[in-house]
Amino acid sequence: MLNEVRRMKLAVLFPGIGYHCDKPILYFARELAKQVGYDEVINLSYICKADNIRGNDKKMREVGEILYVQAESQLEHVDWHCGSGRVCDAPSDSM
Repeated sequence: MLNEVRRMKLAVLFPGIGYHCDKPILYFARELAKQVGYDEVINLSYICKADNIRGNDKKMREVGEILYVQAESQLEHVDWHCGSGRVCDAPSDSM
């Protein structure tokens, strides 16, 4: 259908502290997203130099806020109405 608007399928992987996107769970999640037709997968990465976070609520909140800002910065280019915006509103004759 030439006049149909194509919506982009976007997956965003949020790793944990000390668990990056190349570790098994997120690696296989990324590969699965590609296999089932996601157009783009964004792997977030964080820089966190805090020690002794586990069990310390105050440090966990502080680090969480730092990581939130980093994630938000990495995702600021995304048009959340259609994915990354690179193919949004592009007519697709394959759908």
